[in-house]
Amino acid sequence: MDLRAILAKLQLAVPRWHIYAHVMNCQLQNHPFLKMGFGLTDGEGTERCWWKFKWFKKLTKMMKPEHRIDLLTERAIYINERLQQNIGSHLVHRYLKAKHILETTPVTAPEHCESMSSGPEPQTTAEIVQMTLYKIQKLSQVQPADPSFAHSCQDLARLRKKLLDFLPDSPIPDINLTILGEAVKKERLTITATAANLAAERQYYLSIIPNADGQSIIIRLNNKLKVLSNKIEKCVVEYNSYSDVAGPSVTFEQFKNVTTIAEVAPQLNRYYIRQRAEEELQMVLDEADRTKRFFQESIDDLMPYTNDNSPNAPYFRVVIQRVVGLRDRCEDRLKYLSDDLSSDAMLEVTAEAQDGEGDDVLEKDGMAPDDRTLQYRHFP
Repeated sequence: MDLRAILAKLQLAVPRWHIYAHVMNCQLQNHPFLKMGFGLTDGEGTERCWWKFKWFKKLTKMMKPEHRIDLLTERAIYINERLQQNIGSHLVHRYLKAKHILETTPVTAPEHCESMSSGPEPQTTAEIVQMTLYKIQKLSQVQPADPSFAHSCQDLARLRKKLLDFLPDSPIPDINLTILGEAVKKERLTITATAANLAAERQYYLSIIPNADGQSIIIRLNNKLKVLSNKIEKCVVEYNSYSDVAGPSVTFEQFKNVTTIAEVAPQLNRYYIRQRAEEELQMVLDEADRTKRFFQESIDDLMPYTNDNSPNAPYFRVVIQRVVGLRDRCEDRLKYLSDDLSSDAMLEVTAEAQDGEGDDVLEKDGMAPDDRTLQYRHFP
């Protein structure tokens, strides 16, 4: 298969415990919670793997390379065997966790969830044409004595070329105020979203200045604040440039206090966690079916090697017995996907699912796997 075709089917996200160190724009684009199809996956399987090997850091420090490799290989084999034994309990645990989230999380769908996470609705071709005509009309009114005349002429040439690209063989239409009004509304929403992110970042830097250690750091923070304030001022100017079409203007004070993602994070948490929990339920059921098929196909593939008189036949019989035992253990646990669990059974399944996963240590380190919320560390 072509590599581009494979890449087109992939979705990338930043692991949940690492996303907090990224700026808000990156969080909105790459947080697993905001991407469809990820379920409750946190992407931290690699960190759990490192945790399972961390006890051997001092133990293998003075070993020869070959001895170290042997020991770590044995450890990896042991971890793999435990995961195979507890795969049924792991799936049931994921299923119960998703059901618990759906039962305890209130149904909320704040109107700004979709707009603030996915951005404003894109403009149609007709709206783009009307916006281009409007900008051409405004730039044509700039007088030669104006200091920005030269720059306006460059923008005018660029916009006329853009208009011809959209209407190569069609006559240039007149300005339609209805379509233009809708286009300006969407453009203002885009400007507001940009200003919201800038205002949130500005608020973050203001909050850390009192605790800054050293004059040089304070100077750098102040320079960053000036840059952000200038960007917000440009958003104000651009927003107000459409006042003759779409109503009132705004001020810097209004834009710097605009509602940000950080302020509606609790509502976003409830909204998206329910979506991911619903996906998780279906993902667990699909994975349970694949697991059953895997065990059965493995047994079917090994069976022909047990019917001859070769010296390896007894070995394959032992392997089949082990796979059958794993299959029966898995199916015994997977029956809980459709049946109600007693409290004792639930404790047993949870203990097996978390066996060797390092969840207890991660909780002590402040990275509890069950704490599945959007935390904007840079934008409190």
